[in-house]
Amino acid sequence: MAFTDTELNEMAVLAIFNYYNGEYTKEYIRTNFGIAVNLLSNKMGNMYNNSLAGATSITEGNQSISFEAGYNSSNLITADILALLPKKVCFYVW
Repeated sequence: MAFTDTELNEMAVLAIFNYYNGEYTKEYIRTNFGIAVNLLSNKMGNMYNNSLAGATSITEGNQSISFEAGYNSSNLITADILALLPKKVCFYVW
């Protein structure tokens, strides 16, 4: 199953929304974090549309394809994406 660009974009916005625990609205994320959303959307597209889930390498005949180790949905928001986002504030008051 391949995801459309619209679906990948919405998934990226939701991932960033969840990363900030709803601190920013989805519309605010779309408007102000566009580059990070596009980068994350492309990363998700590469992960979901161009590889087999759970596979680290595929061999067919004389051709072999290896995927980045540890590349899974739990570590999608990586340092390159975080560099484009505001620092997360972890200050809670009870």
